[in-house]
Amino acid sequence: MRELGHARLRTVAYHEAFWVVMGTSAPVIGLAAVVSYNQSSAAFNWSKRQRRLGVPGARRNYQLAVVTGWMVITCLSFEFVVFGTALIALASGTDLHLVEAATIVTLVGWWLLVPAGLVAFKLHERRLRTEQRRTGPEEPRRDDMAGRS
Repeated sequence: MRELGHARLRTVAYHEAFWVVMGTSAPVIGLAAVVSYNQSSAAFNWSKRQRRLGVPGARRNYQLAVVTGWMVITCLSFEFVVFGTALIALASGTDLHLVEAATIVTLVGWWLLVPAGLVAFKLHERRLRTEQRRTGPEEPRRDDMAGRS
């Protein structure tokens, strides 16, 4: 215990391992968010075209793509903040009293990413099925190198 004026302050140990884990997990979660964003933006563009053509169910797909995109962007922003905070904490050698906040922000980022990623994947599958119905099944590609020695 350390005394400062009239208050007694408990000295908290520095959680270096915690910040190392946060600093390494945030970019991994961020990478997953980028992949989900790629799928959701492709689904957004597809559903926007479908909506203009008046395809049934296109409005719902469009709304899902918009919400998914915002969820992924929010997740990516949260993970960027956690990553920056972890770097600052590691560089300064102090916790900045943000251990709980970093944990909560990371968990909220995961909470946003999991359903957003699943919906983005589902919209991606719908897009592929629709395009496949329109153009027919693709022929399997032949390997040009198979016949050469």
